[in-house]
Amino acid sequence: VIRGPKRGADEAREELLNLLQWTIDNSHVASVSVAPDQIPSLIGAGGREMENMRLSTGAQIDVPSRDAIASSDRAEIRIRGTKKQVEDAKKLLQERAKVFDDTITRTLDVDKKHHRTIIGGGGSNIRDIVMKAGGPDDRRELARMVRFPRADSDESQIRVEGSKDVVDKIIASIEAIASQPANQTTEHIEVAPEKHRLLIGRGGETRRNLESQFNVGIDVPKQTTTGAARSQVKLSGQPADVEKAKPHILTLVKDQEGETALVPRHVHHAIADNGQFFRRLRNDHKVTVDHAGQQPPPKSAAPQPRRGNNNGGSLPLITDDAATSAANFSWELHDASAAEGGDGDIPWILRGPNAESVAKAKSALERALQDAEKHTHMGFLILPDPRAYRLVVGPGGSQINAIRKQTGTKVSVPRDQARGEAIEIAGSREGCEEAKEIILNLVKGQEQ
Repeated sequence: VIRGPKRGADEAREELLNLLQWTIDNSHVASVSVAPDQIPSLIGAGGREMENMRLSTGAQIDVPSRDAIASSDRAEIRIRGTKKQVEDAKKLLQERAKVFDDTITRTLDVDKKHHRTIIGGGGSNIRDIVMKAGGPDDRRELARMVRFPRADSDESQIRVEGSKDVVDKIIASIEAIASQPANQTTEHIEVAPEKHRLLIGRGGETRRNLESQFNVGIDVPKQTTTGAARSQVKLSGQPADVEKAKPHILTLVKDQEGETALVPRHVHHAIADNGQFFRRLRNDHKVTVDHAGQQPPPKSAAPQPRRGNNNGGSLPLITDDAATSAANFSWELHDASAAEGGDGDIPWILRGPNAESVAKAKSALERALQDAEKHTHMGFLILPDPRAYRLVVGPGGSQINAIRKQTGTKVSVPRDQARGEAIEIAGSREGCEEAKEIILNLVKGQEQ
C-alpha cells in the first residue's frame, strides 16, 4: 500500500513495478554438473577462464567450494541471470563438461631413440599427426594433448589425452612410426666444421626446415667434439627420405665461389660500420664475409667533442645577439686514422653462390675502401642555436646532400638537436674544413 500525493504515489508505484520486473527477468537459474577434476581448468589461472565466461555471457556463475566438492562425485555449478544469459552460460558449460567427460588418457611406451623422429623438426611430425587425427592446431593445446618425457629423463612413456577417437588415431600413428625404425637407416656426411652453420641456421631454423622437408633427423656434431667425428653430420630416417635429403644438403655446403681482399686494419671498423656493410653484402649479393680465423682489430673509442666555443668559454644563449652568436661556434678536428688500431692488413674472404655475385661484392668493398681511406679526419661542429640545424639539412635533405657531394665528406646532423649537440663531419682534413665553412656561411646568411 502506497500512500501520499498522487504524483509521488504514481512514481513510487512505477519504480516498484520496474524493480519487480527486473527481479523476475534476472531470477532465471540453472545448474550444470561437472567432474570435480574439471573445476581448476574451468576457473583458469588467476580465475581468468571463469571471468571470461562471465563477461561473454553476462551471467552470474557460482562454483562450489572445495569442501562441497570433496563429498560428491560431481560438482554443481549454479547459474543466475536473464533467460538468455543463463541459456548461453549453460550451453557453454555443458559443451566443456562433455569434452572433459569424453576425455581419456592413454600412455604408450616407445623407445626414446624414436621420440625425435615422432616429434619431427620443430614439432612438425607430431603436429601433422594430431591434426590428421582431428586434434587442435594450437601449439599449447597440442602440447597438452601429447606429452613427451624430458630429453634428460630416463622415461620413455608418451602420454596422450583427448577424446577417445582422436586419442586412438594418434596412438595408431605413433605406433606405426615406432614400428618402422627397423627399416630406418643412418648415414654420415662429411661436412667441414666451418660449414656447420649453413646447416643449422639462425636459432636452428635451417635444420628444422630441412628435417621437416625431408622427414629426417639431422645431428650436427657439437663444437666440443674432437677427431674425425667433428666433421661427420648424421642423417637418420627412412632410406628413401635420407637419399632425397643427401644431395640437397651437399648442395648447401658445397664450396662456394670465393675471393680474398686485404683490408688495412685501421679502416676495418670504418668499412664494417657496426656490421651494416656485411648485412648489405648478404642482402644485395648473397655474399658472406669471414676473416680466415683472424680476430678483427680492437675497436678504439671514437673521438668525442668537447663542450665549449673556440675560445674555451661557454656557448652563447640562443637569445644572444645574432652577430655575436654566429661567431661563437665550437669546432674541433681530430685525426681519425689514429683512432682505429693496428698496422698491416686483415683478410676479407668473400664467399657467394657464383663468381658474378662475388665480383659485385668485391667492387662494393673497393668503393668503401676508397671512401674510408679518404676519411682521415673527424670534425665536430656545434652551433649555438639548435634551430639553425635545419638549415644544414634543407628541404628533403637537399642541402646536406649537396654539402656531402661538394666536399666528399660524410655529414651527420644529430637527431636530437638540443643545444650542445655536434654536427659530425668525416672526411679529409680539407673536406672537413670546407664543409664547416659552408655550414657557417649558411647560418650567417640566415641571420643576416
